[in-house]
Amino acid sequence: MAYITLDEIKQHLNIEQDFKEDDNYINQLQEAATDAIELNCDVVLSNLEDEEGYLPPALKQAILILIANFYNNRESVTSAAANNIPYSLQYLVDLYKDYSKKKSYDDYPVNPDNPDIDVPTLIEIIDNLNSHATDKALSANQGRVLKEMINDADFITSEEISATYQTKEEAKQDKLTAGEGIAITNNVISVTLDTTIYEVVTELPTENIKENKIYLVASANQGEDNKYTEYLYKNNQWEKLGEYQASIVFAPYKAGEGVIITNDNTINIDYVDCGFY
Repeated sequence: MAYITLDEIKQHLNIEQDFKEDDNYINQLQEAATDAIELNCDVVLSNLEDEEGYLPPALKQAILILIANFYNNRESVTSAAANNIPYSLQYLVDLYKDYSKKKSYDDYPVNPDNPDIDVPTLIEIIDNLNSHATDKALSANQGRVLKEMINDADFITSEEISATYQTKEEAKQDKLTAGEGIAITNNVISVTLDTTIYEVVTELPTENIKENKIYLVASANQGEDNKYTEYLYKNNQWEKLGEYQASIVFAPYKAGEGVIITNDNTINIDYVDCGFY
């Protein structure tokens, strides 16, 4: 659809109205410029028309600027000094650009006369600071957010982090040392737990004493079921827990008044007369 009259375009190009030789060419340029602006905005231009079918003045001016560029530079390569399209064109287009859309290569029409023509590479714009993508651009809005974070008095720079926190090499543990049950190899700590509750020794140790272990020392009075004296080290001293006691034979003793000896050598005392008179 032609949004600009031929007379308006000629006026913009400083062409006399009675010059008719380039009229068809100028109309073609308007079609190309209109398509380019529509693709660049990522919107259908008809959706931006007012009630009378007119485009916003900014987009109309953008089309005129692009037509003038096409008209004055008819080849992709020229012997004249190359001039970039004025920044004002991009500014006018950006006013109506829909940044929420991303076009793929399939969205661009392919010229049947030149199907191998390169199509523009579009980069998606991310408007957050949570993405891990390496092939997308950060929006200007998030650039503003980053600037505010950097200007914040509490913001910590990478240099401050390096100065404050240890590196991985510096952070090696230096609290534990190798010892019984603990082995340290290349900063890797291996712990072997001793879960036994007793240890048989020939005599009570004087160093490296484990307070959670019962020490068994061979008893001088050994029986069939009890051959050791048990000790526990507590409060910096040895506590004797138990020892084998040989059974007492009461054969030499005789029962008498108040004393009864049963067949299993148990002595029962009924009473003892402790009177003095």
